[in-house]
Amino acid sequence: MNRRGLVPLALALLAGCAPPIVYVYVLPSQATHPNGSVPAALPKHLDPLEHSCSNGDARECNSLGYMYDYGEGGVSEDRGRAAELYQRACDGKNGAGCGNLASLYHSGRGAKAGIAKDRAKTFEYASRGCELKHGLSCFRLGLYYQMGDGVAKDEARAVQFYDIACRGDYPEACSNLGVMYFSGLGVKRNLDKARDLYRQACIGAVGRGCSNWGELFQAGSADLVRAAILYRLGCLLGDASGCLRIRGLPSLRSRAFATRARVVRAELDAACSKGSAESCRLAGVLLQSGFGIAAEPHAARGRFQDGCRLLDQVSCDALETIGEAQNGSP
Repeated sequence: MNRRGLVPLALALLAGCAPPIVYVYVLPSQATHPNGSVPAALPKHLDPLEHSCSNGDARECNSLGYMYDYGEGGVSEDRGRAAELYQRACDGKNGAGCGNLASLYHSGRGAKAGIAKDRAKTFEYASRGCELKHGLSCFRLGLYYQMGDGVAKDEARAVQFYDIACRGDYPEACSNLGVMYFSGLGVKRNLDKARDLYRQACIGAVGRGCSNWGELFQAGSADLVRAAILYRLGCLLGDASGCLRIRGLPSLRSRAFATRARVVRAELDAACSKGSAESCRLAGVLLQSGFGIAAEPHAARGRFQDGCRLLDQVSCDALETIGEAQNGSP
């Protein structure tokens, strides 16, 4: 999934403590043209895409709509055309097309083009998208029911929609579902389930999921080193509470903390060498941050390289950020 709006990794070190907060992530909304006009010409390289869409390929209609939506692929931004293509995709049983139409109506970004906010249509297309197992659409419905936004508040239904979205590889929903299990909202409280969901969200690069997972490690001082690593990772992924929660930890310079940090480093290094991309990522954060041990930027880079080779996008992004810093990029 294209995560527009994901905060770029920044290796500036901040630090704190805060209760779990629902992490709200919504893709940018789109707008449409009042008369649905079509551009005069289509770049030649997009002819096959247009041909496939015209012949009923709903997935290609959605892809083409996305290009017009954001002015990508060599076409000019035309949200009227994008809306038409999303509609064709949705009518062709493509969940992403329905979800993109829901996003159009969600914020009214296309007001100048004739489409204003319309909660009824947002709910309609999100419902259609969710029926087709589109993660963002189900996530959106979960938010509506949890907050009572345009519908009667129903936390149990919110849990159901978050669960569908999480199973549909939408990690932001896993984070919110973890909050529901942690707090006992609409479901029986279950800390083990919350932990698993936060971990799943964190692996999916959801900063709030990492921070909330870290809080469970901090509870009862179970493992303050792993808590610190996860708070820092949450911070690097754009979650402000992760930055703040580090300040709420006991001394990071104590002998006991340093001893535990060496053990955790060895555990993460061993798991990374056995092919755990998640462990490579966490080892990189520990070595970059120097919690309880001396910071080792070169070793951190090596662990991020290992993670990137194992297809962990966060590790790849960290490498890029480190490279920019070394090259003096702002």
